[in-house]
Amino acid sequence: RAVGLGGPLHSDELPGHGVDGPRVEEIRRALGLTAPDAFVLLVAPDRARAERAIARVAERARAALEGIPPETRDPQPDGSTRYSRPLPGRDRMYPETDVPPVPIAPERLDRLRAGLPERPAVRRARLARDHGLSPEWIGQVAHAGDLDEFEALVKRGHAPAAVARLLTQDAPAARSGAPDAPPFSLDLLDAVLGASSAGRFSKEGIPAVLAALASGATSVEDAVVRAGLATAGDSLEAIVERVVRSNEAMVRTRGPEAFSPLMGDVMKQVRGRYDGKAIADALRRAIVQLGPPTGGG
Repeated sequence: RAVGLGGPLHSDELPGHGVDGPRVEEIRRALGLTAPDAFVLLVAPDRARAERAIARVAERARAALEGIPPETRDPQPDGSTRYSRPLPGRDRMYPETDVPPVPIAPERLDRLRAGLPERPAVRRARLARDHGLSPEWIGQVAHAGDLDEFEALVKRGHAPAAVARLLTQDAPAARSGAPDAPPFSLDLLDAVLGASSAGRFSKEGIPAVLAALASGATSVEDAVVRAGLATAGDSLEAIVERVVRSNEAMVRTRGPEAFSPLMGDVMKQVRGRYDGKAIADALRRAIVQLGPPTGGG
């Protein structure tokens, strides 16, 4: 078929095509064949086409010595198959011979290069370098698929470390407690970070706010209330002073050493409304203002 002819007639198939035994033996004698030998018959309109077909038959016979040649075969009504075409290989790969080539101008290549996206490894290295974060931390953001969100939030003025912590720790933890909650939108995360920066609650309160949002809070303000972070009437200084006065005996006895136990009492009351450093500074000032420790007796 590859050279435009019908299939060859195999010697063991000739009786099925009306060629009887004596005629087959006559052909075998004419070809000088022995008992194990086989032959094929080809019918061609000219010698050149016949020789091309014989060359293909010989090529296929040699290939059969190595195994069944890879090829596509067509099924026949009687359940047999016949050769259709070789399996696709390098001879059938592009470029397509029936499609004219399209010239590509150097200017087009330059335009394509200019529009290529930044390679992932290059992007991670740039973000780590530009924002002072470790490659490992940026790698965690990339692994979570949040590099676009990271860059967008940083461009909106939020601290890179706070954004990275929000995306890799706080937001996933909040959603793990509410698996059916939709993902946090970029604008919502921006609002949470903005409220924290504005002093509505400390960065330690971000996980609680996100958890409230994942659980159904309708806004950041609603989440702040649900999380118990809404600022009460007392200021931080008033809360610290009240804790120190209620433990005045311990403060006067232990002085600065009273800091650790009192810090725990203050933290229970402020519950993430204020930054940890601001709480610690206010408590140290209150202890100093109460006066030096008195001598034990």
